[in-house]
Amino acid sequence: MVIKGCKKEEIGANLVGYIVAARDDLGKGVAGISSMLTLTRIHNAVAACLSMRKLLMLSKDYSLKREAFGNRLYNYPLHVQTSTLARLDTEVRAATLFVFQAVSLLSKQESGLATEDELHLLRLLTPLIKLYTGKQAMAASSEGLESFGCQGYRKETGLPNFLRDAQVLTIWEGTTNILSLDVLRCISKSNGQALISLKNDVDNKLSSTPSELSKEAEKLQMALKSVLQFITKNQENVDVLTFAARDLSYSLSRIYMGTLMIEHTASCGMSPFDIYACKRWCEQQLSLVSNQDQYSKQSSDMDKELVY
Repeated sequence: MVIKGCKKEEIGANLVGYIVAARDDLGKGVAGISSMLTLTRIHNAVAACLSMRKLLMLSKDYSLKREAFGNRLYNYPLHVQTSTLARLDTEVRAATLFVFQAVSLLSKQESGLATEDELHLLRLLTPLIKLYTGKQAMAASSEGLESFGCQGYRKETGLPNFLRDAQVLTIWEGTTNILSLDVLRCISKSNGQALISLKNDVDNKLSSTPSELSKEAEKLQMALKSVLQFITKNQENVDVLTFAARDLSYSLSRIYMGTLMIEHTASCGMSPFDIYACKRWCEQQLSLVSNQDQYSKQSSDMDKELVY
């Protein structure tokens, strides 16, 4: 290697300095790129929202034109309400609020205006939004394509690309399991402060819940209490928390997304459609860690026997 204008002694000293610096940084690779991971994971979540929203719009438009059994698809409750479009719309609403909450926190961090609670919250939300919206995009893509019938499978329509492209959203920049472990790492390294920050934010956002959504707010509070109790009870049991990492991440995501939906509804005129979307979201199981036995060693051993 030749460096113009430098003597051999200077080149040698520079190389030695570089090698020493690199040696000192061994084991700090992830920490060194953590800011990049934050950006790419949020980018991934934004892409998931974009994909779901676009497919939903195409599916709604198709339902207004496609006739089956003498009627347009949008006139069939099974297609619109129960199984397909209304559910997809609710998922997209929740995902969009979830992602742009993290975007707002990132903006505060970059401008130096974020509080300590907001920094902890951003650190916790980053893996959560990536893992959960990635899974949402996969499910929404499959359901969305099905709403087109055979056209959703034919490559000439371009629709199958939605499902193919959605798969990468659950894989790159951390698979669901890896990100779930990162959630645990975030909680552990902050000595639980990340969870406290999330709870404080949930309490604050639900404090002004309108009466029309009081039952949903109570359900969210109870679900969060269940999750926090589970973590507190097993804080010294790494095996249980690791086993439950994915369910914990899903639970925290669903609870926080429901909270954001209620806050949005209350601050935007209490639209009947927003109220209905909140109710639909909170109908699902919000806490997935209520059954302690499913994470026992016996359960783990039986899972292994079942598979292998």
